[in-house]
Amino acid sequence: MAGVAVTDRGTGATLTDLRVAFFGVADRALRAEAVEQALEGAAFSKADALAALSDIPFEGDLNASPDMKRHLAGVVLGRACADLVA
Repeated sequence: MAGVAVTDRGTGATLTDLRVAFFGVADRALRAEAVEQALEGAAFSKADALAALSDIPFEGDLNASPDMKRHLAGVVLGRACADLVA
């Protein structure tokens, strides 16, 4: 119902040259530049990532409301970034 693609060129706990795109949250895939800027050059913080999601125009569908998609996007973003810094 919601997915994310994340890439970075950082090493360790720092995210560098980050690119984030969500799919399944609107009528098309969306690049999340606000999320990229919030996380760029810093140690990963789930709170910072979730705060940056407010700029994304989540849309509901038959399977999930916009609030549910926002929640799911936060979960998959947190997991993806945690994997990158691990």
